[in-house]
Amino acid sequence: MNYYSSEFSLIKWCQPLLSIECDGAMYHSSRNAKERDIYRQKLLESRGWTIEKIWSRNCWKNPTFVFERIDQAIMKIMKQDEVKRNLKKGVY
Repeated sequence: MNYYSSEFSLIKWCQPLLSIECDGAMYHSSRNAKERDIYRQKLLESRGWTIEKIWSRNCWKNPTFVFERIDQAIMKIMKQDEVKRNLKKGVY
């Protein structure tokens, strides 16, 4: 089994929800890094994770934008979770 880390992870009741990765241009300039990222993202998404990638320079240059993006990703996941719960209850 492969293990991957991210800068931030959102987990609810042991269920993976959101992985936030914060990388810089130097990391992604390598061909191997791009290939590993594609493989890792597909693997994590197949296991229930939503991946949100953020450029590290945006954390310094425009932190408000970064926080808004993270907030939007969390709100989207919460809405999807609510829909799933309501479908199980037969609300829709």
